[in-house]
Amino acid sequence: MSTASFEEFDTRLKRITRTHARLAGGARLTMDRSGLVTARPKVRMPVFPLRIVLHLVLGALLLKAALLAAMGAGAYDETLQALSSGSMPERVGAVIMTVDPVTEILAAGMARIF
Repeated sequence: MSTASFEEFDTRLKRITRTHARLAGGARLTMDRSGLVTARPKVRMPVFPLRIVLHLVLGALLLKAALLAAMGAGAYDETLQALSSGSMPERVGAVIMTVDPVTEILAAGMARIF
């Protein structure tokens, strides 16, 4: 056999291996007009979906609003000042927990409950 035949064989083998690996995660069978059934890999969701990020952001906003409504604006600001003069993780927490307009609106609504 010639070297070209081996290269074609290697290329075909790599393609078959790649297709097999993709189909190992699940397949969807489809039939074309001639009756040939082919397997196509299932589309997978991303590893880190956007929905989780949105839930985390919403949870953080609700936590900030609940703390602001329960503690009051003065005590909340004092706590933020203490955090901002602390270590690096405390300073990052102070930046995240800074009051924003959405937090103020949510806290005003929650203040009626507390």
